[in-house]
Amino acid sequence: MKASAALAIAALVVFGAANARAWPIGTRLPAAQAWSLPDVEARSGRYRVVTFDGHVHTDDSHDARHPTRDVLELAERADLDAVVITDHGGVGAQRDFAAYPGPVVPLIGEEVGGSFGHAVIWDVPERRGIHEAARSSMEALAGLVHERGGVVVLAHPGWWIGGNVFDPLRWMEYDALRRGGIAEGVDALELWNQQFYVPSRDLVDAWDSLLGRGLFVPLVGNSDFHILDADRLGEPRNALLCPLAGTELAQPLATCLVDGVRRGRLYVTDGPSLVLTVAGRTLGEIVPAFAHTLLAVFVTAEAPRGGTLLVRVGSEVVERIALPAGERSERRLAIRVPDSDSYVRVEIERPEPELGVPPFSLLSNPVRIDVLPLRDDGWRGPDEGRVPAPFGFRMRDEATLRRGRRPRGERHANDAAPIGR
Repeated sequence: MKASAALAIAALVVFGAANARAWPIGTRLPAAQAWSLPDVEARSGRYRVVTFDGHVHTDDSHDARHPTRDVLELAERADLDAVVITDHGGVGAQRDFAAYPGPVVPLIGEEVGGSFGHAVIWDVPERRGIHEAARSSMEALAGLVHERGGVVVLAHPGWWIGGNVFDPLRWMEYDALRRGGIAEGVDALELWNQQFYVPSRDLVDAWDSLLGRGLFVPLVGNSDFHILDADRLGEPRNALLCPLAGTELAQPLATCLVDGVRRGRLYVTDGPSLVLTVAGRTLGEIVPAFAHTLLAVFVTAEAPRGGTLLVRVGSEVVERIALPAGERSERRLAIRVPDSDSYVRVEIERPEPELGVPPFSLLSNPVRIDVLPLRDDGWRGPDEGRVPAPFGFRMRDEATLRRGRRPRGERHANDAAPIGR
């Protein structure tokens, strides 16, 4: 029996090796990552960090090149736990999932367009009515996606895309995202997109101002992978905290992804790793506290190439911690609770500027501080009535409209409308 089992395993290994993609010599393949992702202990439980890229294209997209199996094997090389395939206009890649024997968990999604620009939807296998809803409004799209158990992520906010008439950055503004706004159904904001890196700092600062006004919509980051040699799969990726039951995940990864993204239980990184707790609460959670009391903050970080860790309370940087390359750094500190609701979040700055990437190499979602008496509005701001859309939005000039969509190689961050223009 043992000999038969050994032969069966050997046959599977040989079969897998024989069916692995043989990439041409000189192809720029993803480098294996030296991830150091310890389990997270918080008052709400124990969590394991899993990584996923939520904006990935296969050759089922008109502007991408690689078959599903190749993309999944590349995700293995990049040490991703999961990818969400978000092809334009269809979910044909799903038929290839069953034939993939590897460890990466593939989830089906889609990238769709509307007056809001682009959105990626995650874990919605049932597609009927999706495109009609997207063409109608973000409200209609989000309603249908939520009904089917998925999430809606506003993709690369502010990126002018051929066919847009209205500034898509409008859907990231306060009155749009709050309860009653035209984008209240958005579950997360893709503020770090590999193709759209130039305005990332401005987008994060705009998001910070939303947090300061008591409106929390989680951030995510993705590679928007299309073509090997041009794009880097898994850079950035989401490091998601999944609940543990003993030594195993307490729920399927897809369930953890949907729930964790909605709660903001993740950080975005292209190399560093992080553990952050505030009074025992972790990312996406809320700490109830009295004004002017002290809260204990514990942070552990590791950056393979080094950098500087910034601990922020609200918009203020309260601690700067040098991170030696490849070494784990731990810090405990006490922060004083402000007079009104606030939050703690972390960034890691790169040791020096790098071409083609933003100035940070890690962004965390916040641990929110709810100053007593407790709020009950879920950090989505007051319900001030619906904002009509898209009346009064900024329109592009006619020359831009006539230009339309350029070939992929020419489309990049320069197509963006600057924040607040």
